[in-house]
Amino acid sequence: MDLALFFILAAAYIGLVVWAVTRQKKWTLVAAVYLVLFGLIYDNGIIALGKFIGEGALLENLNAMRYWIHALLTPALVLFSLGALRAAGVDWARKSWALYSAIALFILGVVIEIWQVTWGTELAPVREYGVLKYASTEEAGGTADNDPIGISRAVDRRIDRLEKNRMAMDVRWFSDHGHRQQCNDSG
Repeated sequence: MDLALFFILAAAYIGLVVWAVTRQKKWTLVAAVYLVLFGLIYDNGIIALGKFIGEGALLENLNAMRYWIHALLTPALVLFSLGALRAAGVDWARKSWALYSAIALFILGVVIEIWQVTWGTELAPVREYGVLKYASTEEAGGTADNDPIGISRAVDRRIDRLEKNRMAMDVRWFSDHGHRQQCNDSG
């Protein structure tokens, strides 16, 4: 099932890139999204082909490239976002400081991805749902050795706080509405 899904996704991304490039009239920062799409084509393609390539050094290296491509290309979404803001007519997005900031954030994103995710990642074969791929042993084991400054733990704590705040707001909202409903029913 998943094997067919990865082939379909790779083909869909190829179709999307071909369709978009043929309609591209002007090359702007919005075109940075093509870098991410190429990464998705590679990622889904290698996962789809893994079963046919078979377990071994070739597939392990091809899967290692998935991590490197993700680290090098995904931060290009920052450049795409600036291009989208410019296309939407946001004035400050046209300033030179916005471009330099976006480039700096892109470079910082690449550095963080390489440092936190890609560098030193050990891969192991994983067979799931008809797919053979190499995945990080840390993903499977759930260890945080590759997180020396605790970014993922800090993000998890922040998400927990946001969820607790949301739940507290929900409780207050329901208690306010329940109280008003009781007042309206009694009056």
